Amino acid sequence: MRKFYALIYFIFVSNLLVCQIATFEFPASSSLIVTSKDVNVSVSDMVLSSGTIETNITTGNYFPNEPYIQEGTGWIATDQTSAKSFQFTITANSGYTFSITNISFRSYATAAGPSAFGFAIGSTNLYQINAPDGSLIVVNQAVSGQTGLTSATIKIQGWLNGSRSSSGGGDFRLDDIIITGSVALPVELISFIAHSKSKVTNLFFSTASETNNDYFNIERSADGRDFSIIGEIDGAGNSTSEISYEFIDESPLPGINYYRIKQTDFDGQNSYSDIRSVRFGSLSAIQVSPGTTEGMLTIATTLENYSVTIINAAGQMMKKYSSLSLDQTMDIEDLHSGLYFIRVSSSSDVETTRVIKI
Repeated sequence: MRKFYALIYFIFVSNLLVCQIATFEFPASSSLIVTSKDVNVSVSDMVLSSGTIETNITTGNYFPNEPYIQEGTGWIATDQTSAKSFQFTITANSGYTFSITNISFRSYATAAGPSAFGFAIGSTNLYQINAPDGSLIVVNQAVSGQTGLTSATIKIQGWLNGSRSSSGGGDFRLDDIIITGSVALPVELISFIAHSKSKVTNLFFSTASETNNDYFNIERSADGRDFSIIGEIDGAGNSTSEISYEFIDESPLPGINYYRIKQTDFDGQNSYSDIRSVRFGSLSAIQVSPGTTEGMLTIATTLENYSVTIINAAGQMMKKYSSLSLDQTMDIEDLHSGLYFIRVSSSSDVETTRVIKI
């Protein structure tokens, strides 16, 4: 049975920095396009749940930063869930998640406008406040429970809650929206080390943070291309502390072993680490792998002074490397697809290996 150990120690790492994920200031040009955003998210244009937004409005000096946007009809719902709303969607780039910790905006209702303002994320109503006639309302509200998001639609709503008499047919004016939170990779892998020891291979890796991390698969390959799972380690779920993991491969393959870590979130999304290789067990003096490659070759040897010659199927020398020592990695991506002979020569050994470049 293969064994694994999780060594957890609590070194606080502040890698989830609070930042402005998205802001809308509604300038005269590009008025409904996000004004600024975190580089690791995308943000849709501002829209109404129904109707058309009026833009580039400056009448009345209602806000310190103008122009602003408004909608003049349709605020007739009597509850927040069915309320008409200004809305936009934030989507994390591939491999990232985000959290929302605060939402702020400036709002204003005319006499016939909505008598309440609020906001929701998706279908969850999170905040509401009365909207007096002709008063600037500054909303600056902390948000909890909105973590590990890959996408979120923010709705800023107006409706009639009975706090004052209104027909709901007047203006709802809006400006200076700021969404604050943090953006992070679900798992920030900060180290991955593999080395052969006695009759086993030890793998060590550590994370600086984890968000919605379900588990890790340990994968191994004999050629660096086709991997199979040889073990699994539970993830920490959510963590901002450094966590170290160890996995022991008790049955390494003879020769070169390639390892990688596959990380899977609770929602099934996954990502891969870089590949690490380890030379294990008794080898001939020279070993060339993989037998089929898209461009990378590994020379595994204990020789300390040797040369490598790459010859095509017609017997022509394509590349030559001299005065090499111990293990080497070579790039033959620039060669045409086909059969090649890799000749490794030293004063005591000569070995030729067939390799197919695809």
